[in-house]
Amino acid sequence: GLAVGFESFDTVPRDIDLVLLRQNAPTTCRDRALLCVTLHRLGVPLPIVPTDNSLETVHDIRDELTEETQSNMLKDFQALHQDDNPVDVIKESQVLLQHLGYLSLLVPIDGIYSDVMLAAVRSFQIEWNANNSPELRSDGRLCPETRRKIAEKFTAVWEKMKKLGLIFGTDPFSTSQLDLKAFRHFIAECQKSWGLVVHAAGVLGPKTIREIDRKLT
Repeated sequence: GLAVGFESFDTVPRDIDLVLLRQNAPTTCRDRALLCVTLHRLGVPLPIVPTDNSLETVHDIRDELTEETQSNMLKDFQALHQDDNPVDVIKESQVLLQHLGYLSLLVPIDGIYSDVMLAAVRSFQIEWNANNSPELRSDGRLCPETRRKIAEKFTAVWEKMKKLGLIFGTDPFSTSQLDLKAFRHFIAECQKSWGLVVHAAGVLGPKTIREIDRKLT
């Protein structure tokens, strides 16, 4: 897996969203390293990573990540994901992973590919591989295929809910805090009306999905 010993992604300042990723112009070796490792977690090859795809520490590599490396990795990201902004890609998947119960509701939708986010993606990949073929690489990296499968799983559940006549008024893919709160309230009310006792109200976890499937049979 990816071990970041120099600095945990879970302690990255909250303003990294605007300062680092949205502007795409890190000004220090440290910031450039964080951006490059973030892009690596989004499936972009990192030229100086050993063949086992591990990273000893960001500290060990930060001086080797040049502006050219950063620029090339951003181009590779855009070609890989067909998207210009890594923050938006991460936020999109954070929302869906929370909806499906892989990512804690305590984790902010902030576009930071934290170690917690990496663990959530890996958990999805492992569960997917247990029930589907071909398998995804269970490395916690959000490659385009993993990103698609997360969206597919959520969409499949959402379509089943619509078949039951359960219609949510706004976009369930929205990253807006108001929309997220409304979505969780909507799911919690469904769970309550079905008499479900769940670990996390407002989340489409396995128990809730099984109940949806049962109601459709």
